[in-house]
Amino acid sequence: MTRYFIWSIALLLGSGKLDHAAALPAISATLCRADEQPLFSCPLATRLVAVCGGADGAVYRFGRPGHVELEATVLGLAETAFSGGGETQISFRHGGYRYIVFDRTVRTGFAADGHNDSQFSAGLVVQRGDTTVSTQLCRTDATIKAAAAKVLPRSTFQSH
Repeated sequence: MTRYFIWSIALLLGSGKLDHAAALPAISATLCRADEQPLFSCPLATRLVAVCGGADGAVYRFGRPGHVELEATVLGLAETAFSGGGETQISFRHGGYRYIVFDRTVRTGFAADGHNDSQFSAGLVVQRGDTTVSTQLCRTDATIKAAAAKVLPRSTFQSH
């Protein structure tokens, strides 16, 4: 089975079907500097999004290691509770758009043992006015760290 898997990958690489994989950021990569604490870090399809806390407060970054495409420092933190879960958001406005990174837990039902059957998601939402123009989910588990509440002012929760 391993030989078949290696052969399949070699065949796909040789055909060029996986060339886009080289453009994806490494999952362990971060956009935070060495003197900053990651408050949220999330690999998206082809970019990273991060909120980093440092001596001067918090900063949002979007892009790739070595090439930040968007940076913002006027951020707000919002939280809301759902039945069986909740959502935490860090958001800001830039150029007529609102950017929201989120960490959400939603109860989808009950497990056989009676406990909550939860679904976890995190990602980036971009809105123009009240319209969501883009939602990208993280490729790995991502959470907004509790330390974000210590460095970010409170803001209004945004539905998406």
